[in-house]
Amino acid sequence: MKRTSYYQLGYFEEGDIINAVVEMQRFETLDAQIHSLYDVIGNGIINGWDLTAYTGLSIAISSGSGNVNFVAVKSNGITIIPSLTPSVTSYIYAILKPDSYWYQTVDFVAFVEPIAQTPSEAALYLGSVVTNATDIVSVDMSGRTNLGFVDLIKSYIKAHRHIGGTDNPPPVDLSSEVQGT
Repeated sequence: MKRTSYYQLGYFEEGDIINAVVEMQRFETLDAQIHSLYDVIGNGIINGWDLTAYTGLSIAISSGSGNVNFVAVKSNGITIIPSLTPSVTSYIYAILKPDSYWYQTVDFVAFVEPIAQTPSEAALYLGSVVTNATDIVSVDMSGRTNLGFVDLIKSYIKAHRHIGGTDNPPPVDLSSEVQGT
């Protein structure tokens, strides 16, 4: 039987008899390598999944993607969570479905208490929604976890300032002086 160069995964050629041990080793290796990669990248929102008030006590979640419990998932189109509990703060999460591993599906749920969890658990916080008896009062998306490197890049950009001075370029107003450049 031949093996691949990097991970020594056994593979079969025409006429070979399949070996259960080799199959198990191959998939355990792939599983471990992919999990290690996700462990570095982390869990979080890649893009989208923004919350907006819809009608009455309903919230709309935009399409988006992310990693939830080390599984890449996505949603297409707007998802509505109808009938939030009136006069409370609801906490909105993306959670895995039974078929998430194969089809990248995701579900969205609202809880009236935040979930006590570690970052690797099977729920990803999207934000909170405050309701009164009939409507949504406010939507708060602070405290969301963006994918590790995406969040890091955003924080560097947000913190960067052109301060001018002897060892720095002259101050630049990024909101007005470089538009269209």
